[in-house]
Amino acid sequence: MKKKSLVLALIGLLLIALTSSTFAEPGRAGVNRKPARVSSGGSEGYYIWQDKSGFHIWATARSKKHVFSGVIQTDGFISHVRGHRLEGKDFIDVYSDSKEGFWYGFPNSEEDQPYFGFNGHEIDSEHDNLRFRFNTARGSDGLSFHLEDASFIDFDLSIDGHQISHRKYMLGTTGSIFPTIILVNSPAKNNNR
Repeated sequence: MKKKSLVLALIGLLLIALTSSTFAEPGRAGVNRKPARVSSGGSEGYYIWQDKSGFHIWATARSKKHVFSGVIQTDGFISHVRGHRLEGKDFIDVYSDSKEGFWYGFPNSEEDQPYFGFNGHEIDSEHDNLRFRFNTARGSDGLSFHLEDASFIDFDLSIDGHQISHRKYMLGTTGSIFPTIILVNSPAKNNNR
């Protein structure tokens, strides 16, 4: 009788474990994917997502030049910041309200990835604010970062100097957010995908 009860209990625990992971709400548990429309031929706007390598925010423009700018804030720490396809006057500024900030730009090189450094050392500091500006035409610019010890992440985003979105995401135990697409042509409308 005890053996049968133990077997039934183990089967029950196994079913609970399988059910909760199989039917978990997409975007809330596990890893989200890069939205399919993030490309130079995709819809113009912001794309925000998270995957195994961290959080990502990309801006895409097709033909007309747009200035994408914003501030990302958290109660945790922003670290491991990397720019993607930055050039010219694009910049990323990582800072803390209680510390002086560092300015990071794109070096004069042919590499796709800018080097973030100060006095010859790569910067990998922990900050709670990140400011950026991308001048984008016919392509995509973006940045990636890690978020640690945070209960929320806040995006205050603008296109061509006009605020289009101020969204605060509450992070659960997995720290995940839904992939988000904010299109240029409909700044008042936020589309979650």
